[in-house]
Amino acid sequence: MGAAEREGLLRLLEERESDGTTLFNRLKKPAQGPTWSHFKNLAKRLEWVDELGDTGVWMDDGTCSPSAMEWRYA
Repeated sequence: MGAAEREGLLRLLEERESDGTTLFNRLKKPAQGPTWSHFKNLAKRLEWVDELGDTGVWMDDGTCSPSAMEWRYA
């Protein structure tokens, strides 16, 4: 992972939205029900995620170990 990717990842924890939540919390928010307005919101969200860069790099260099992922699927 390069310096730019690392800075982008750390920015998710540092920057806060108007309600005080981090951008990481925005990333974790699940999709809503199947309506047209929710679909449009999801499309905007996916564009935002794409702007974060190649997220596969975050996993390729051991940044996220398998043990860190275990809690997610428990």
